[in-house]
Amino acid sequence: MQPPPGYVRITALPLPRTATLQPTGTQRSRNNSGRVLKAEARERIWGLLLLGGILSVGALYVDLRDDRRIEAARVTASGLALAEATALREQLVRSVSSVQALGSIIRQFGHVPDFPALAEDMIASYGGITNLQLAPDGVIRTIHPLSGNERALGLDLLDPATPGSTAARAAIAEHRLTLAGPLELVQGGVAMIARSPVFMGETEGDGHFWGFATALISIEDLIRSARLKHRLELAGFDFSLAQFGGTSGQPFSASAEGPLRDPITFRFDVAGKNWELALAPRSGWRDPIALAQDALLAVFVSVLASLLVWLQLRRPALLAAEVARNTRDLDTANRDLRQRIDERQVAEAALRESEVRYRGVLEHATDGLFVHDKTGRFVEVNPEACRLLGYTRDELLGLALADVAPKENFVGFDAAWARVLDGETVSISGRMRRKEGSGYPVEVRVGRFEEQGRPLFIAVARDVSEQITIREALERANRELERQVEMRTAELRKTNQNLIRETQERQQAEVELQAAKAMAEAASQAKSQFLGIISHEIRTPMNGLLGMISLLRESDLPAELQGYAEIADASGKLLMGLLGELVDISRIERGQPAVRHIEVETARLLRQVTELHRWRAREKGLELLLESSPELPAWMLVDAGRLRQVLNNLVGNAVKFTDKGRVTVVADCPRDDWLRVAVRDTGVGIEVEAQQTIFDSFTQADRSIARRYGGTGLGLAIARQLVEVMGGTVDLQSRPGAGSTFVVELPAPQVTESQPAATRPAGGLAGTSHCRVLVAEDNVVNQQVAIGMLKRLGCEVSAVADGQEVLERLATERFDLVLMDCQMPRLDGFEATRHLRRNEAPGQHLPVVAMTAHVLPEDVAHCFAVGMDDHLAKPITIERLRRVLERWVQPAVAGDDGG
Repeated sequence: MQPPPGYVRITALPLPRTATLQPTGTQRSRNNSGRVLKAEARERIWGLLLLGGILSVGALYVDLRDDRRIEAARVTASGLALAEATALREQLVRSVSSVQALGSIIRQFGHVPDFPALAEDMIASYGGITNLQLAPDGVIRTIHPLSGNERALGLDLLDPATPGSTAARAAIAEHRLTLAGPLELVQGGVAMIARSPVFMGETEGDGHFWGFATALISIEDLIRSARLKHRLELAGFDFSLAQFGGTSGQPFSASAEGPLRDPITFRFDVAGKNWELALAPRSGWRDPIALAQDALLAVFVSVLASLLVWLQLRRPALLAAEVARNTRDLDTANRDLRQRIDERQVAEAALRESEVRYRGVLEHATDGLFVHDKTGRFVEVNPEACRLLGYTRDELLGLALADVAPKENFVGFDAAWARVLDGETVSISGRMRRKEGSGYPVEVRVGRFEEQGRPLFIAVARDVSEQITIREALERANRELERQVEMRTAELRKTNQNLIRETQERQQAEVELQAAKAMAEAASQAKSQFLGIISHEIRTPMNGLLGMISLLRESDLPAELQGYAEIADASGKLLMGLLGELVDISRIERGQPAVRHIEVETARLLRQVTELHRWRAREKGLELLLESSPELPAWMLVDAGRLRQVLNNLVGNAVKFTDKGRVTVVADCPRDDWLRVAVRDTGVGIEVEAQQTIFDSFTQADRSIARRYGGTGLGLAIARQLVEVMGGTVDLQSRPGAGSTFVVELPAPQVTESQPAATRPAGGLAGTSHCRVLVAEDNVVNQQVAIGMLKRLGCEVSAVADGQEVLERLATERFDLVLMDCQMPRLDGFEATRHLRRNEAPGQHLPVVAMTAHVLPEDVAHCFAVGMDDHLAKPITIERLRRVLERWVQPAVAGDDGG
């Protein structure tokens, strides 16, 4: 037998007795490898020691240079931290001031008119605010925006079970704003809660607790408004924001995950909370580029020196390594040769197994398989092909493809055959011919392969007779279905036309309904606009009239002239009361009555009401009596203004409709914490049928009486609605010719410990001798009224006629307060205030108070929305002007004196 290629025959020869056994090739390879490994180990040790020494010197050099760069970078970062912390503190103070503005609105009206629109303006103006909340009596009732915050509605902030209730109670007791947080929001993110208690009363902080005004300040929005993250990203710094004092100091906002590496920190204080801003370079204090350059130079020098030494040490071992490598290559070549022989034997076995499988596939295939050469002559067929055509295997092997599948029986045969010759696998449909001459439909899939360089073709033929029968049945069913669909479509089209007609009729009805609704809303809007115009146009001249009368009363007039001035002042106030009734009608219809509960000296209020009408009763020769029960408390908690308005109306009507006899006002307590006031007269009385409508608007008992005594018919309607708003009732008892009795009952909790407000000096306001006030008013009379009152209060006053002059004076002079009329030529008060707020420097805020005849709730809300700090309705009085100065000027003056 010949040996396989590549093998060398070895003949065994006997060894001589004197011969010495030599190591085999494998043993020599092992010995050489051992010596090479020892030599390489010694070289590596010396090389590593030398390289370590050189690298140590280079590392020391790199570290010294890097320390100098880090020290310079930290000095720069300290200045950056101070600047960014100052900007963040100013933005946070501005965001917190939003709840103070809400508190001012609530003190004016007892509520916030059109709260969603006002909240949208404030969120856009103050920055950092996510939503605003109102919590009357400590319970959250109003939130804007509401979406995502529905679960907070109805939360009692004073309930001991509510987190933060202790801080809320402390805020009420200390009359101060609180800043709580940081808190994780349910909708995601971290926020602070600025909460301010609101007190209702004659002056700020002296009345009863109304509730809380709350702002939710998003930390993310706050940082965005301060542009902190943007500037630090440009500078290449990461930051974290933490709070100290009650928390662990863990950051609640950071621009990177994980703690900062060796940061620069800066702390600041806002609303009793200590904040810490930490900065660190995003890539660390080490300059990676400079460090890399230094390190690269040190490594390059070290490696170059070490490489030279290592090459000198390694030369003796190179020859031994080459011998060992050649020996390994020879062993590898022998192993590869044995592996190729084994693989060839495995391939031959696999080929034999494949032939067996191929034969099994041919025998058991459910489709006819035909293998033919390029001429179409069959070289192999399977039993299924023989069964389909009715031939034996030997008969088919003697035939060609054209004998059983003429190409005229197959559409596109020539094109399909050309694609098969190009190597594609093609499917084609047609009919094959059986031995007896009949044909049957088939679907044939033809592909090409090679066997020992010879091209062969295999065709898989599948009988599709059953599929064709099923397809024809489906087509018939489809045609029937289409017929039914057409019939149903016609029915649906007819139904759809009926629906369209009904829809059009309904839409027409909706259009008519919307038109009627729009007309009603337009009428209501026109009425509100009319009342607003009437209020504004009457209040403007009344401001000059009552203001001048007030200044006359403050001057040294003779006693007789003082009496005339008091009568003129009372008459003017009665006229303003009528105007107030018109405005109250609008407020009550919109569900916006302004009710404010304060501590009131009961006897003094009743005495003021009766004294106001005593001169009129004396003119008619009537007795006007006041009777009080001994059990009547000295002080009660009521809405003094509204109660005075109701009693003035009832007493005024009694005096008006009584020609002789008396009018008696009787006050007592029907039960604890309730007040009852009865107004009895001996006048004309009221018919029984008229008593049912006497409290309706613009209604009087008798047209002849109306012509005789005058009046609008609004007073009793407003009185009843105001008493009901305060939680009370109004009853009437009357007989024609025997007089009438109106009885008012309403809740009035007793105040056990209270004292009247301290009397202020008439000559001026303490602490305002150096106060400078700028008055913006285009009406000359109203200018003189404001200037006269301010000078009586000890202020230095300047006056301008429009908003443009305001901005020009503020650009060159310093003032402590601006009294701003809203409607002025050239530039009105709203635009002037917006321009002033946009151009104010950080940390500076000039108080601006609206002095206007616009008194509707939406007008006042608009004043606060543009940036005004307070609202002073015309006609103004010295007392109300005094309270405004105390609220906005006196604290600032005190601070200047002490500083």
